Amino acid sequence: PSHFDSKGLDVTQRIAKSKDGTDVPYFMISKKGIPMNKRNPTLLYAYGAFEVSVGPHYNAATGLAWLERGGVYVEANVRGGGEFGPSWH
Repeated sequence: PSHFDSKGLDVTQRIAKSKDGTDVPYFMISKKGIPMNKRNPTLLYAYGAFEVSVGPHYNAATGLAWLERGGVYVEANVRGGGEFGPSWH
């Protein structure tokens, strides 16, 4: 929405290694300047089916109610999604 101000947020794309060694990208969204010390409350969203792609987007549940209070939102691009085509299954 036009009234949502994202200037105070950091959005980064990172890579996690799956058990079989495959790189699995994910987006991490947080308030700028918060320490990443493994103590931050985190919401993780992942969907991987029917070649549906997901990426960072505005969601009211993770807006002011979560991110402004120091929460971190992570959206993983797990296998089965459409981010990297049919071979990503």
